[in-house]
Amino acid sequence: MHGGYKLYAIRLLSPIHNQCLRHFSPSATRHVACSIFSLKFYLESRLIAPSVFLDAPLPPRNPQLLYDSVIRHMRHFHPLHQLMNSIQDMSQEGTGEWFVQRNVSDGYNQGFPNNVARLRTAASIGLINVVQLLLQQGVDADAQDKDGLTPLALAAANGHEAVARLLLEHGVINVNSKTSNGWTPLSSAADNGQEAVVRLLLKHKRVEVNSKNENGWTALFFAAANGYDAVVRPLLEHNDVRANSKDRDGWTPLSLAAANGHWKVVRLLLRHNVDANTKDKDGWTPLLLAAENGHATVVKVLLEHKGVETNTRTLSGWTPLSLATARGHEAVVRVLLARDDINLDLKDNSGQTPLLTAVQNRREGVVNWLARTT
Repeated sequence: MHGGYKLYAIRLLSPIHNQCLRHFSPSATRHVACSIFSLKFYLESRLIAPSVFLDAPLPPRNPQLLYDSVIRHMRHFHPLHQLMNSIQDMSQEGTGEWFVQRNVSDGYNQGFPNNVARLRTAASIGLINVVQLLLQQGVDADAQDKDGLTPLALAAANGHEAVARLLLEHGVINVNSKTSNGWTPLSSAADNGQEAVVRLLLKHKRVEVNSKNENGWTALFFAAANGYDAVVRPLLEHNDVRANSKDRDGWTPLSLAAANGHWKVVRLLLRHNVDANTKDKDGWTPLLLAAENGHATVVKVLLEHKGVETNTRTLSGWTPLSLATARGHEAVVRVLLARDDINLDLKDNSGQTPLLTAVQNRREGVVNWLARTT
């Protein structure tokens, strides 16, 4: 990429980088993300006063270098490819309503009128002025594509709070619209850690905070699984939230947070008085999941919660201690051994004690700790 464009892009990088990560290899992703945001602000510069950019200089009038570098990596990313394909025309026509008036190529309209495709693209990358122009022209603000995505869902996933607010205030918008796999705008925002958008959606009187996708996950599941404590907090504050909801496999948000080592989220959920001993279909509790994955801090937080069963067992007879010994998680073993109620003699379904398991798996450090305790 040309040096000037690269510098400009880096200074204006924003959250769509996360979206790019899902579509490109690491080497290409960095390049594409910079290009996308150079392009985004170039588009905005045609719609609002350049003075808005303050210390960020506008790119040169001829965007050929930027266009070439972006297109090289964006052939199959149609929502943005369609936008980028027209950048040269925009620079030549130079009117604020160019994006709205120009005919879009057949690359990405999915059978919708052109303006609907434009609205979806503008919402996905946060072009609020373009969104406003399209809404003023009466474009269907709630149209779903073949996957069920709406402009609101795209704005929510990418953290464009102002665009999401504009869409919600526009008129009849289904705030709970679902994609083909059951995701809502709230789910998408939570999964991407978009706290501001989550808070905005939660204020909507018709939002269904417990709406589930095809796997039984609610917005709280996504936030907990990813460790977004800033998103978990407002979700738990919602009066209707079901914090003990279970997915198809019997997992709860606490199960996911514990399994993934997100101790801050675990602590938040426990303070909300969720069931700390909840079991999935195979008998796994949050403590068992944390112990098996070596998350000592999570194990400690769970054990500090009143009523947590230290010697709980899976259907296969595994205990937190036997799992930690089998995996060689010394830090977890130490936390468990500090408990007065730990049972060192519990056997799994094959008749093995934690000490025997540690010996057979050659966990020398764990064997030493167990030997000191017995």
